[in-house]
Amino acid sequence: MPVQFGDVVLVHGEEFLSNLIRVVTRSYWSHAMLALEGGWFAQMGQSGFTISRVPLNRPIAVLRHPSLLNPYTREAQQIMNRIRATIDYLRKNPPQFDYYNFFRLGVKLVQEQMAVSVAGKKMGPFVCSALVDYVYEQAGIDLQPDQDPRDTTPANLAELGFGDNPVFKVVYASKKSR
Repeated sequence: MPVQFGDVVLVHGEEFLSNLIRVVTRSYWSHAMLALEGGWFAQMGQSGFTISRVPLNRPIAVLRHPSLLNPYTREAQQIMNRIRATIDYLRKNPPQFDYYNFFRLGVKLVQEQMAVSVAGKKMGPFVCSALVDYVYEQAGIDLQPDQDPRDTTPANLAELGFGDNPVFKVVYASKKSR
């Protein structure tokens, strides 16, 4: 499966929390992570920020930003260097999982039926998809202009790959996810 540095990997989970996320966001996807080198992924989980190898043995989709389609261009190298710098910073200053924002966003999504408003820009703890959006924003790519990265869900990232105006190219999608 073609996964390269900077790819967004969406994951379909079947655990209780994954099912809850999928129901609230009305999405097939319940988790998002960022691909690093050598099969390593940066992600947020209930234990906080981690960099680890993750078996991709469940339905996934791999989304690649057009700027990273050819990783050897100067633009791609600059973006990847900014992603690396942000990941290094987060590794040294690991954010915690944002339980408060997780529940706040869930309530907001249920109340507003997925219409997420703009919030303040101060960053704190993250949820998985907010981490991905934040890292991209720090690399100079604002995936969702006028939206706080903390309000990003796996469903929002999926829409950026599978929606009417894709921001990402879908380079791989498991059969079950299509």
